[in-house]
Amino acid sequence: MEKSEKVNCWIWCRPIDQSSVNSRIESEFKHIIWSDEAPIISEWIVQYGFASTRISITHGGDIVDEEIIATILYKITKSYTGSAFRIDTTEGDLLLIQSAYADSLSTDIPDGLSVLISGVLYCISEDIAHAPNLPDLVKSNMVYPCEIQDYFTKFVENTSKKVLYHHRRMFIPVELKRLLIFDPSIITTVTKNSFYRSDAKLENIRFVEYPVKFRRYHYALLDSNPIRVPREFSSICSSLTSRTYRVSYLLTLGYIRMKNDPQHEKLFNQANMEEFDELNQMDTNQNEDGDEWLDAPESPQTNFQNIGAEMAERFGAFMQELSNFDKVETEGPINFDVDIYKSKIDHFFSSSYESDNECAEEDQLEPFLENEDDKELRFISQTGENINQFASECWNDSLNSQPETRGPANDYINLFHLQK
Repeated sequence: MEKSEKVNCWIWCRPIDQSSVNSRIESEFKHIIWSDEAPIISEWIVQYGFASTRISITHGGDIVDEEIIATILYKITKSYTGSAFRIDTTEGDLLLIQSAYADSLSTDIPDGLSVLISGVLYCISEDIAHAPNLPDLVKSNMVYPCEIQDYFTKFVENTSKKVLYHHRRMFIPVELKRLLIFDPSIITTVTKNSFYRSDAKLENIRFVEYPVKFRRYHYALLDSNPIRVPREFSSICSSLTSRTYRVSYLLTLGYIRMKNDPQHEKLFNQANMEEFDELNQMDTNQNEDGDEWLDAPESPQTNFQNIGAEMAERFGAFMQELSNFDKVETEGPINFDVDIYKSKIDHFFSSSYESDNECAEEDQLEPFLENEDDKELRFISQTGENINQFASECWNDSLNSQPETRGPANDYINLFHLQK
């Protein structure tokens, strides 16, 4: 997982609330399985009557992490009078971006940055965005309109309802099961180390079936690897589906890589301490989740039969607007029928077009042809009459209709020394 997205949050509270706010943040963060790394809370600074800190997180592109942090901090700061937070992402001010997504807003979003103070959204200027006493500098006239406040509240509610996790039974090493019971968030580290190799040494590893709790992002990431599982491993977990034993194999590879990496030695030693021996016997009755969300991603329901008629209707309305004039510059009338034009556009885009209707459709144009020659040309093209004869007769008629001594036809004859 490439680290490409960075989030920075700033939080302010009264010094008397600092310990309580910090404990709640750490507790909330601990129960989340993050897509790449857990957020880092910087050291608190107390000055000008406020305690403040910065929270940072870098992830591989799963923007749900940003929404989770915003929701957690919203709920915490709403509980403490005078506490505030603001959050910046790679794309910009997250709270402002979420408000901009509301296409139905009738209120313009003010320019500036946003900050939430005790659950209320305010618009601030950039020059005070990092002030140590920011809550004291925000005035009541900086509050966002109620419509934007309501939309942001709905955003928080929708984020709280999102399905983050996916439970599937896997065949994994016994020691990996122990690690996941000790700390479920270790699945993030295992996923990051799950690089494919076909020559993994499995002979000294004991396997067990265990319901693994995935972040949906991780499960989709592992499933996207089109790997070939060695026969040695597939025979161990033959009762699983092809998808689950592929993911099981990748988890095993991640475990092996972690086991051989000195930086994870402390983690393995903690989970293998004697006081945690009961972890080997623990299991859960967690029901498995279906993979329908992965197999059939949601797509917009489009009725393609209606596209032609809809485009004709819209284009017709556009042309009707353009033709709402009495006369053109030359004082001549505008001969444009919107209904006929809409009919032709609808015919062009219609998916149910049949060639049998061509002649009937084209006959509708006949009353609008300018002269008899145009009608005759259409007749010749449809019936297959001799077009050369028709052209020759028209050429002679044109020459004979020109003046004897001057005019375009006479000049043409003189140029090529032709005889009339």
